[in-house]
Amino acid sequence: MADNPDDLLSYTEIVTLTEQRGTPIKRNSLRALRATGRMPDPDDLTFPDRPRWRRDTIVTWLDTRPGKGARTDLRSNPPVPPSR
Repeated sequence: MADNPDDLLSYTEIVTLTEQRGTPIKRNSLRALRATGRMPDPDDLTFPDRPRWRRDTIVTWLDTRPGKGARTDLRSNPPVPPSR
């Protein structure tokens, strides 16, 4: 049976999913990513101490997040228009 994109995943299930995809992320790392706003907001907070995300939300996030070692703190400065 195929995985339903609306399945709700816990931290533990996200760890398993990342391991299956070949890009493992540890549970504590997921918690840190969430605490620093680098992970999508949970789709279900029925129990606030046990957030859950839709499978589709996590797969999309995993597909679009920067790779290991990416410098996300560097931003290019926009060009300054010449003064008249």
